[in-house]
Amino acid sequence: MLPKYLAADAVKEFSGTKVDVIHYPDLGHYPMLELPGETARDLRAWLDRTVTK
Repeated sequence: MLPKYLAADAVKEFSGTKVDVIHYPDLGHYPMLELPGETARDLRAWLDRTVTK
């Protein structure tokens, strides 16, 4: 979890792979506690695309 203004620099550090950036406005340090439904949905979508069965 990073502040939005650091996202572009963080993505540059992972130049050898695809990076998904998701912005949840007006959240603190614990998005999974503050927006459990949205963060779980986004994690599930990422896992479905990433994990081979």
